[in-house]
Amino acid sequence: RVTLEPLDAEMGGAAWLVFDRPVTLQADDGKSYDLRVELAFRVKSVGAEDLGRVTPLRQSSLVVFFPTAIPTNLGFLIQGPYRTTPARENVRAGDPSNQKLVRATAELVVQSLGWLKENGMLTVSVLESLPISRDQFPTDGMFRPIFERVLNAIRTEAFLPTSTDENRNRDFVAGIDAKIGVTNNMT
Repeated sequence: RVTLEPLDAEMGGAAWLVFDRPVTLQADDGKSYDLRVELAFRVKSVGAEDLGRVTPLRQSSLVVFFPTAIPTNLGFLIQGPYRTTPARENVRAGDPSNQKLVRATAELVVQSLGWLKENGMLTVSVLESLPISRDQFPTDGMFRPIFERVLNAIRTEAFLPTSTDENRNRDFVAGIDAKIGVTNNMT
């Protein structure tokens, strides 16, 4: 499900393009609960004919119905019913439910890329929002599954725009098929 949330004056007049996905978690008592994970891209220049342009966030924290103290190193917000510590500002990274929520979020990120592409919004700016810096997602880090899933999708699915011109119809290519031109300035 995709929704466009109205302008947020506190965030510089930005709107939010919100994606969500269901996930079923099992509680300690054995009962199953149908819940949702969400992600939100900040969008600027929203008009009647234009959904706007995704702009990366400089900083984002994990949201568990309120911001936590956990940086995500993502250029967008992620939110879900993560199990928190008693102080509610941190989460238990090794908790199986939290790990399942991260994996569901990783799938949601890739699904959102497909939607953005189909709707003419998959641009270089979106790519700048993605978890693409290996250094920010250590192997044992909580959000590493998001990095790995996005990396695999960019390698194998046609998500890389072949032009930086934001106003024209673009073709897309998978990373394994991409070629980068380099000039040799010999004077």
